[in-house]
Parts: sequence; C-alpha cells; structure tokens
Amino acid sequence: MLPRLTSATLLALALVLGSGPAYSIALKPDLASLDAVPRVSLPAVALSKALAAEPKKHRPFQFAVGVATDFTLSHGAWDTLPDGSRRWRLRLDSPGAKSLSLHFAPFELPSDAAVWIYAADGSLVQGPWRAGNATANGLWTPIIPQDSLVIEARVPAAQASQLRLGIAAGFHGFREWKDAALTAKSGSCNIDVACPIDGVWADEIRSVARIQFGGGFLCSGQLINNTEQDLDPLLITANHCGIGPGTNDAPPDSVVVYWNYQANQCRGNRDGSLLDTQSGSAFLAANATADFTLLRLNASPNAFGVYYAGWNAESSNASGSNCGVAIHHPNGDEKAISFYKTAISAEDNVLIDGKTVHVWRVPRWAYGTTEQGSSGSGLWNSRHEVIGVLSGGDASCSNRSGSDYFGRLESGWTPMNSTASGQLRAHLDRTSRLTSGNLHIPGREPTAAPPALDAVSSNQCGAPEPLAPVASSGGGGLGVVLLPLLLAAGFRTRA
Repeated sequence: MLPRLTSATLLALALVLGSGPAYSIALKPDLASLDAVPRVSLPAVALSKALAAEPKKHRPFQFAVGVATDFTLSHGAWDTLPDGSRRWRLRLDSPGAKSLSLHFAPFELPSDAAVWIYAADGSLVQGPWRAGNATANGLWTPIIPQDSLVIEARVPAAQASQLRLGIAAGFHGFREWKDAALTAKSGSCNIDVACPIDGVWADEIRSVARIQFGGGFLCSGQLINNTEQDLDPLLITANHCGIGPGTNDAPPDSVVVYWNYQANQCRGNRDGSLLDTQSGSAFLAANATADFTLLRLNASPNAFGVYYAGWNAESSNASGSNCGVAIHHPNGDEKAISFYKTAISAEDNVLIDGKTVHVWRVPRWAYGTTEQGSSGSGLWNSRHEVIGVLSGGDASCSNRSGSDYFGRLESGWTPMNSTASGQLRAHLDRTSRLTSGNLHIPGREPTAAPPALDAVSSNQCGAPEPLAPVASSGGGGLGVVLLPLLLAAGFRTRA
C-alpha cells in the first residue's frame, strides 16, 4: 500500500506552494478573542419525529435535523489582522447538539478569500474553502462534533467588499456520531478495518467512504474505476439513499465525502479522523431496480490516498461469487468489513421497502454484518470486483442468520429502454470497450500505471485471523481472543 497524504501534510504543502497571505495554511483559531465575536443560535428544533423514525438499512440514516436560517455577514463582526487583511467571524450555537454543520448560500468568495468553520474550543478546524469550492447552490460543510462552532472568513482588504456569505441552514445533530471515548456505536460483531484481516482487502478499503448529504443523512459509497482508467472520480451508492435531481432528493451539491474515517485500533476507541473530506458532486445516473446512484465528485480525491475499485457487471458472476466482503460504515461508525463464505444467489423482483429490486442475496455473513448507514456499500466477489450495492436486509449482530440484499450492477448496466441517466454502461464504459463476455475491470491505484482491462486484481477472500489481538485502550477492550468464534457467536463487548 502506498503512503497516504494526510490533511496535515497537504496543508504543509499548501503553505509552501500557496500564493496568498494566510489563506493557504492551517488555521490556528484565535480563541482568546472569541468573547468579542457575535453569537447566534439555531431556532429550537423539533426532534420527536426524527427520533421516532427507527433507522433501517433500506433508508438513508438520519443523524441531524435541518433548520432554515437567514444569517448574513451583518450578524458577524469584522476586524483587521496584523498583516492588513480583514477577518470576519460569527459564532453559532445549538444547545444539546451532538454535531453541527452548515449550508452556506450564498457562497461567493473573491479570488484570495478563504472560509473555515471550527469548534469553539479549537479542537477541530474544517476548511479552508475557496471560490473554487462553490457549487451552483452554495456549499455544504462537514460536521463539527459539538453544539457550538465558529465561522471565520479571511480576505485581503481590497477584496472584502466582494465577499458574499450567508447561512441558509444549520443542521442540529441528534445522534452520537463522533465520540473518541466510545468503544462502539455500531453493533459489536462488526469488524474494524484496523483489525487483522490478512491485508487482502487493503486496497479496496481505501475506495470506501462515508457520505453525508442533505445536511443530515448518511450512507456508504465507493470510488470505482472506468474503462478509460482516467481517474474520473466516480462514486457509486444506493439509489434509495435519495441523492439526485428529483424534487424529494437531496441535491448532489450537498454531498460531503469522508475518506479514511476508520478506527486506529481494532475494537478500540471511536477515534476516526474527520479531516479528510471534500464537498460537492454531480448526478450522473440512477436506477431503482438495480438500486444504484452514480455521482461524479467535484474534485479529485487522490490526495487522500484513495483507490478506484474494480467491478463486474456479468449476469452470472460464477467466477467469484462463493466468498467476498462488504466494506461499509455501520450506523455511521468508523469503517468496517464483513465476510461471506457461502455462495450468493441472483434474485429478481425482491420487494424492499415497497420497491422491487434485482439483487445478489448474501444468505448470511460468516463474520461481521451490516447496519443502517451501510446502505450503498459495495459487495465484492473473490476477484475483488464490486458486483452490487447494499439495498437492505435483516442481518444484524442480533440476527446472525439474517440475509442481506445488494442491487446487482449487471441489472443496472443497460436496462431496457434506459437512457444514459438510467444506466451504468454510458459512464463506466464510455467507449464500449467491454464485450458481453468480458464485463469486468480491475481496480486502479492512482499513482501507478493502469492495469490491463482483463486483469484480475486478486482471487482470494481472506478472513479475520484465527488468533487476533484486540487493542485495549481504556474503553473496555479485550485481551487476546479467538475473534472469529466470538464474532460468530455474537459476542458483545459493551455493557
């Protein structure tokens, strides 16, 4: 595996390469002067309906409620920095929130301006965002896991009058989403990607992301290769997540992608980093029967150490269907991996939440499971090819014999009478290089030469090691355990 450029490294490079004064570097918040910053609060939010909606795999996972606002530059305060540039700040509170995020609209920045949001105690800084980060509908931010945040804009004095910045909505998080003191938010049979898993899936793990959209919803998704192998940032997730151009869909502009959100120790504290993020995407295609949505990210994610997963759109998939994995974010938690060891089956017209879907059925998971928030995660075969995306199912840590259902890629390849907006082929095989007998391509490492289109990434599934050390990090961790046996038995570490 190639080394990953961290956010800190990227910011250091920006300091060296950037041409602006203080707008290319990591922001060090001036906490000593926060008392002078004007404060506003989100109106009280009605959470009862959202809390009463039981999370399900076949629905997007809601973690926050949006509140419309009309805060503008007039609500904040300007001052002048020692270098002569202008700084604008506003503090926003929402008492009791587990997290806060924003929808900026308008978001019109002059060429040398930058905007950040950060925790009121300075523990997390998100940004900077510049003029090039704006979408047609403004900009949606990643979260700050507190109930108070600060918005800061910096701009050269000569450009200050050109700044147009408003807060169209704030999102009050009502579910725990980031707490490093917790040892689990998802079910305890889930397997952290940090656990010993033979290293067989190290590349594919890097293709998977947690995606936030509409300000308050989560699903999983993965970056995938195409026959041009041109590093086009294509992200596939589930159609039922509800991202698209429809009236009731979350706008693709609102997508925020979290890369590398994973625990640092096997079954240790929930300490995944929230820094490797990007905002904005464009809708390409969707199909309800195959339950997929394909997006193109607004910017390349290659600096985050990603991988472009291979895929297989063959109807039989007989060459690699007896074992494989799903890689996902259960309950919005840090990244997990689940293993199947029995043959999957193709089933048509399976009714999932009132919709008929053509699926791959995983009869049971040998290790791990999936949960709400896992929706849209890929199903990989033993050849390390994505063959479907999670639609629903009843598998869980408490139902180890339950099945899961993944919308089949082959069903969405060229559906009858479909246009480009309803099929995968128009976007994954733009020059029709694949014949009906060779509908698969391998994954691609961005920093390496592209492999041959008929190459096979691998042909092994791996599994958790029989004797797996489990890190003890002050959160009730275990010593050395027989992990597969305990997982299969639904062993729990939480009280």
